[in-house]
Amino acid sequence: MNKVQQIIEAIESEVSTTLGASYSKLNYIYDIEKNSFKGNPNKFGVLPLESSTVSGVVRASTIDQTFQIVLTDEYRNTAMNDLSLQEAVKNLYDKLNDIEKQLYKSKLGLPSVVLLMNLEAVEAPEVIEEHKVVSLRGNFLVKYRTII
Repeated sequence: MNKVQQIIEAIESEVSTTLGASYSKLNYIYDIEKNSFKGNPNKFGVLPLESSTVSGVVRASTIDQTFQIVLTDEYRNTAMNDLSLQEAVKNLYDKLNDIEKQLYKSKLGLPSVVLLMNLEAVEAPEVIEEHKVVSLRGNFLVKYRTII
């Protein structure tokens, strides 16, 4: 199996376990607005981003690759304030923190492949007004090795 696909599936499994049954996978990860949030606004997705080869051991290729985890949650603001949006954003940051801890501890269940995993950056929350959904994107650096 392709290492990138293996890592994505492992991340999805860990995220799904950490978030629980109330979260489902996004159908559209690149363009979140295309998703239907009716019935379940709590969704997640995993995207592979940039990668680079780094110095490593002989007969192996060591790669630093960023994977992005996308989380969504709904909000219902009133005419008087955006408290619901604030709570949804805080909730997503807490969920991302829980995911970070789990991914760091487990090394994705791939200790012979994944050497290191850590949260590099979290992008500003994105509000999708049409669906009354907010999304949060966390970029995780995964250092992994493939045998040549």
